[in-house]
Amino acid sequence: MRFYLVCLLSFARSTVLAHHPEECPSNSTRHIQYPTCLGLPGVYLVKASEGKGLGVFAAHDMDIGDIVMRETPVLKIRLPKLAKGSPYPMAAVAMLLQEQFDTLSLESQEEVLSLTHQAKAVDSNSQDTLGTIFRNNAYNTGDQVGLFPKIARINHSCRPNTSYYWSEKLNKRIVYATRKIKAGEEFFVSYISLLLSREDRQKQLDRYGFQCHCEACAHERAAQIASDNRRITIKNAFSKFEPQMVLMAPQSKAGKRQAQKDAEVSVQLAGLVEEEGLADYYAKAYRIAAISHARVEDWATAARWANRAYEIRYMEDPDSKSTNMSLSQITPSMSKQRLIDRDERTRKKPMRILVLGMCRTGTTTIAVALRKLGYTSHQMRDVLAKPSELALWEEAVNVTLLPPQERPSNQQKMEPYGKEEFDKLLADYDVVMDLPSCVFATELVKAYPQAKVILTKRRYEDWEQSMQDSIWCLDTWRLFTLCRQLNITQLAPLMRLVHAIFQVHNGNQYGGQAAKSAFNQHYDTVRSLVPQSQLLELDTDGELKWEPLCEFLGKAVPKEGFPKTSEDKAMRKGLENAWWGMVQYFVMLILLPGLVVVGSAMLYTYADEVRAYRDGWLMVAKKYMETGEL
Repeated sequence: MRFYLVCLLSFARSTVLAHHPEECPSNSTRHIQYPTCLGLPGVYLVKASEGKGLGVFAAHDMDIGDIVMRETPVLKIRLPKLAKGSPYPMAAVAMLLQEQFDTLSLESQEEVLSLTHQAKAVDSNSQDTLGTIFRNNAYNTGDQVGLFPKIARINHSCRPNTSYYWSEKLNKRIVYATRKIKAGEEFFVSYISLLLSREDRQKQLDRYGFQCHCEACAHERAAQIASDNRRITIKNAFSKFEPQMVLMAPQSKAGKRQAQKDAEVSVQLAGLVEEEGLADYYAKAYRIAAISHARVEDWATAARWANRAYEIRYMEDPDSKSTNMSLSQITPSMSKQRLIDRDERTRKKPMRILVLGMCRTGTTTIAVALRKLGYTSHQMRDVLAKPSELALWEEAVNVTLLPPQERPSNQQKMEPYGKEEFDKLLADYDVVMDLPSCVFATELVKAYPQAKVILTKRRYEDWEQSMQDSIWCLDTWRLFTLCRQLNITQLAPLMRLVHAIFQVHNGNQYGGQAAKSAFNQHYDTVRSLVPQSQLLELDTDGELKWEPLCEFLGKAVPKEGFPKTSEDKAMRKGLENAWWGMVQYFVMLILLPGLVVVGSAMLYTYADEVRAYRDGWLMVAKKYMETGEL
C-alpha cells in the first residue's frame, strides 16, 4: 500500500498551514483574540494552537479509525500540463480558480480567503492571492487538485495522529484517526514525506517559512540521531523490498535462502515503523511482512500480517481496489491469486486494431505506419521496457493457453485471462501486435469483437529463417537455455516468456514440419474467427502501400511514402552482445572462482609433490648458475 501526498509541482501540501491567520469563516463563534470554530457536532473544533495560530482539536476521545472530517472541495481544478522544471503556473491556475471562486457564496469565499498564504508571494492582485492560497493548501483529488478549507486547518507533525484519503465515490477527502486521541488533543497530519532525517524534513518545511517543533523534532540530540537512523533505514528497506513484492515462491536454492532472510528482515522493518510511530506506513510494512512470509510458504505468519495490513487499509479506504488484501489472499488458497489481480490500470482508449500476424512478418513497419495514422501500438519493446510486464505476460500465457497440468505448480488453480485482464495489460494502447499478444488471437478477438484485424504474412521459409536468426535463438542457444533454467542474468525472464510462448505455439519446435504446421494453423485460426469485412491481409514480402491500409481504416492517405524498416541486423547484434555478456558472466562469477577453488584444492592435496618439483627445478637452476651446465 502506498500513502500519497500532494506531490505535483508546487502543489505539495504546504506546511505554512501551521501558521493560520487569526480569523475563522463567518459562521464561527468570534472572540476578540482567538476564534473558536465549531466543527461537526461532538467531533472537532477549531481554536487557537500555541505557536501555530489555529488548530483542530478533538471534542471527545477518539479510537483508531474514527472519522475526523469528511469534506467536499470548494474549488477543484485540473492543472495545466507543464514541462519538467517549469515554474508554478500562477496565472493559468488563478484564472481557473477565479471562475469557480466567483460562483461561491460570500460565506464560502470568506472561508477560502481566511486560509494561510505567504505575503511575499502575492501582491494586491486578488487572483494572485487566490492562486497562492490554493498552492499552499490544496490536495490531490484523483486526477485533479482540490481545496478543502476545514481540512486545511489541521496542522503538521512529523509523527501525525491522523491520515486521509480521497473518495472518488463520495467526492470527499476523509480524515481519520491513526491512533487513540484524547479529548482536547490536537489533530495532526503530515504535509511532507516522513522518511527523511530531521534536517531534510526541515529543509522541505523551510520553503514555506515554517519551523516544526513537533514531538519527533524536539528530541535531544542522541534520540534525534536514533530517530533519523530509523527513518532512513525504513526508507531504504521499502526501496529494497518493493521489487520483490511478487506472490511467487522462488525456485532456486539461493532464492529460497534469500527469501527466508527477507522474511526475517520484514518483521524487523515492521517493528521499526511501529517504534518510530509512523502510522502512515503501518499498512505498507505489514504488507511487506505478509508477502515476504508467503514467499517462503509460512502461511500462518503471512496470514497474521496480511490481516493487520487489511484492517488498516480498509480503515483508510474501504472502497479502494487495493483494499483486498484480506486473510484469504495470504493463505494456501493464495495460489488462486494472480499478479494481474493487483494491477489497477484501466483502459484509457478503446481497442481499435488487432494485428494478429506472427512476429517477424513486417510488424515493425506496420507499427510505424499506424503511428503516422495516429494510433498507439503495443509491441514486444513495450513489454521489455518494464520487468514487471514480462512477469504479467508470462502469467497470461501460462494460465490462459496452457492446460493446468503443464503450468507451474503455483499457477495450476488460476483463472485464465479475459477482457478485464487484457484491458489492464493494454490500457494505454489502441493497437496490439507482435509478441506476446499475437499468440492470444482467439482471446483478443473475443475480448474486442469490434476491433478491426490486420493479418500480416510472409512466405513460411523466409519467416523460419528470420526466426532462427533472431527470436528463436533465445531458446535454442545452449547458453541462453542454461541461464533460463538456472534463472540467472537479467535476460532470464525474457527467455522464460519466449519459451512459454512457443511451447504454446509449436511445442518448442524451432523448424521443420511441426513449426510450419503451427504457423499455417495460426493463420487459418484468425481467418476463421474474423468476418471478412473486418479483416485485412497484408503480404509483407511484397511492396506495401498506404492505399489498402488507409481504405480499410477509413483514414486519409499520407503524402509521404510508406515506411520501410528492418531490425534484422540490430536484433542479431543485440543477441550476440547478450551472448557474450553471459559468457563474461559465467567466466567472472562462476568459472574463474571455480578455477581458484579447484586450484587451491589441488595445491593443498599435492603440496609435497609440488614442493619436490619446485626444489628439483631450483637445484637445476643453481647448477646452471654455478657451472653453466644443465
